[in-house]
Amino acid sequence: MNSQYNNNFYGYNGLINRKNYAINIFILIALYFSLSLVKWESFFQFTTYKFLFTVLIYIIFCLKFIFIMCSLSIIYRRISDIFANKSLKHFEIAKKFFVFLFVIPILYWFCFKDFLSFYLLNLFCFFIIFPIDIIISIILCFIKGK
Repeated sequence: MNSQYNNNFYGYNGLINRKNYAINIFILIALYFSLSLVKWESFFQFTTYKFLFTVLIYIIFCLKFIFIMCSLSIIYRRISDIFANKSLKHFEIAKKFFVFLFVIPILYWFCFKDFLSFYLLNLFCFFIIFPIDIIISIILCFIKGK
């Protein structure tokens, strides 16, 4: 196995092969959706400790953000693996697409959505950008790399 390969969940250096990419993405998506499917309000329905509920919701939000950032780092390493033998110009173009298709919409959705509150931009991200991101992430499982 090549020493350039990095199977960590978070880190932007190194490469990742198709099998490890698919396994890591599946684990992160399963963790994200398992946190999203639980109704956390039901745990604090009959208690007066509102502060604990607020802390719990904040921790869950942070965990979701960490899972999304880990998946972004895995996608970045997969793109690096695909463009490892290509020219530097192609890799720079791929990095720009990565930033515009993945990083900016995710940061907007998690950090700025509540502050900016552009209804059309929210719809554009949710119905156009995020499905494209999901399709691209699935396609990256099948493209041969280095």
